[in-house]
Amino acid sequence: SYIRLRNNNIITKFIHIKRIPQHRFNVLIVILIITVYYTIIYSCINGIS
Repeated sequence: SYIRLRNNNIITKFIHIKRIPQHRFNVLIVILIITVYYTIIYSCINGIS
């Protein structure tokens, strides 16, 4: 039962390690989308005026 617990701990750590870069990647995508979105709006406002 101790070995099983250790293996579960390793699996949990692995899941956490995999989850963090994925979260950062999602944040980068959101920032990129917002940047593009605001650039388009800014270009439209400048184009009108």
